[in-house]
Amino acid sequence: MKKNLIITSIIICVAGLIIVGFLVLRGGAGTKIEQISINNTELKTYSNTENYFSFSYPSDYQINTETDNLPQGNSINLTVYEQPNEGEEVTISVYSNDNNLEIENYLLQKKDESIVLLIELLDKNDFSAYKVSSETVSGQTAEKFISNSTNQRTIVVSKNKKIYIITEETNYSHNEVFDEVVESFRLI
Repeated sequence: MKKNLIITSIIICVAGLIIVGFLVLRGGAGTKIEQISINNTELKTYSNTENYFSFSYPSDYQINTETDNLPQGNSINLTVYEQPNEGEEVTISVYSNDNNLEIENYLLQKKDESIVLLIELLDKNDFSAYKVSSETVSGQTAEKFISNSTNQRTIVVSKNKKIYIITEETNYSHNEVFDEVVESFRLI
């Protein structure tokens, strides 16, 4: 009887460790997705307590989460999409900003480390390839970069020694999902 109890306890512990390991490996620890409805549009809300942010996106879209094999200082990459590699996509990347650098200085420092966070910085050492403006996202001043050649939009927010980069990836001239993600983006 005692032997059966010990074996059962061991099996339950091993199963629990396997489940926790699976959640951690797929980025599930510290994340939550809820479904809501606003103006007859079904939305899901993604929350990530480890990186202190949340946002809403259309319920018929999916999220791909990457946490492995990322550049140094990058803790997570998310891609919001309807169909992989087709149409409107939004990527969100979170990087550590331990020195609390200003956004433009951070982007240039990463480029010097061979980590290009804005594609058109690849051949330049300044932001002349972009229209740069400021806007407020989640109560924080953010930098908005619009590519002069592609009109691709990127929003960069800094808070809590982290840099949040929201990038429009689209085959269209305007990505409504990007707008939804940026408008609903919250630092928590």
